[in-house]
Amino acid sequence: MSTHATVERLSAYLDHELPDPETREIEEHLADCAACRSRFTGMKDVVSDLGRLERLAPPSTLQHVVARRVAFDGGRKGLGDRLEGGLRALERQYSLLALFAVVVALAVMILLFAQALERRRDSMLPVIFQNPPAALSESRQVAGRELRREGAVWVEKGVDPRLTRIVVVDSPSWRHLVRDHPEIASLASLDRPAVVKIGEEVLRIEKAVSGD
Repeated sequence: MSTHATVERLSAYLDHELPDPETREIEEHLADCAACRSRFTGMKDVVSDLGRLERLAPPSTLQHVVARRVAFDGGRKGLGDRLEGGLRALERQYSLLALFAVVVALAVMILLFAQALERRRDSMLPVIFQNPPAALSESRQVAGRELRREGAVWVEKGVDPRLTRIVVVDSPSWRHLVRDHPEIASLASLDRPAVVKIGEEVLRIEKAVSGD
């Protein structure tokens, strides 16, 4: 994989929902990518913590407590009052279940929020090119030629920079060339030497090195 794994694919891998080829691909990516491995570990920890929460249930003695309370109040209260008292006891016991439901809902909201943040962060990750595209290389049009910057020189497109003869700007050879090819005069304004093809010859046009 050349990019980071999405939260959806990591979640499917955690739930064992991916086919074998995609499972192997995710496992190989997690072995090489520290960022995705850290994200997956966090997701697994959240799921593990949710699984460890105990399911609350009314105590086994609740039925006997309610029955005994109803029997104790039977001589002093009517049927309606006894039922109301029993319901209040049940409400107190089941308030714990309501609290558990709130905790679970909060945990799910936190997980969904974390996934949304991960998706936003993934969308902002810079694209990394294995080989920079040609559009990003520096080039310009000079003297009717397309020149590309190659290290310390400008090289005309399609020209082999190794097969050159050096011509120094303002030398007799340079003036002779400019007389026959006036368009190349603009090469003298470049910030570095230029390798161009003039006629059948490849020339390296460079400025004279000034002394101290």
